Amino acid sequence: MDTNLTRIRDAIESKRLEMIQAADRCGHRAELVLRLSQELDLLLNEYERIRKRTGVWLVS
Repeated sequence: MDTNLTRIRDAIESKRLEMIQAADRCGHRAELVLRLSQELDLLLNEYERIRKRTGVWLVS
C-alpha cells in the first residue's frame, strides 16, 4: 500500500472530523468551516491525483 495514500487518507479523516466539529460549534456557514472545507477539498484532490498515478484504491 502506498504510504502517501495512507498519509493523505489519514489527513482527510482528521480534517473531516475537524470540520464537522467546527460546524457543530460555529454553524455551517462560519468562516472557519468554509476554510476547513477548502482544505479538505485540497486533500481529496491530492488523494485522487496519487490514486490515479499509482492505480491504488484504499478501502477502509
